[in-house]
Amino acid sequence: MEMMRREISLRNHSGGQKGQTLIEVVVTLALIAIIIPTMFTALSAAITSADRVRDRSIVLELAQSQMESIQGQEFRPGGDYDLISHPAGFDIYVYVIDGVERCPGGEVILQRVTITVTGHHGSLQLEGYKVRR
Repeated sequence: MEMMRREISLRNHSGGQKGQTLIEVVVTLALIAIIIPTMFTALSAAITSADRVRDRSIVLELAQSQMESIQGQEFRPGGDYDLISHPAGFDIYVYVIDGVERCPGGEVILQRVTITVTGHHGSLQLEGYKVRR
């Protein structure tokens, strides 16, 4: 009989309640419902930002590469220079103004070159000069 009293006594002094109350479950679900969409919104914004930075980097690199390519090509009055290859979704436009500078005989020796590269998130313009050598 003494053993029985101890078991009963231990059961009564176990202290806390088992499980969670309905209020705790509802509060937890409400917090999850707020946090998860916020996380997805932040993740989406970060991906979009990274995509814009990547696009801007490619546009700048293409513009610089096209200018270097033109500088390495033979001087062509009229500015009919070859375009570099570029990835799909990006376009390169070259606009050349002849006769920015002419030698005394009237021959064109300097051209103004404007390169415009467009990408998914905008465009970039790069200007420079091509000199007859």
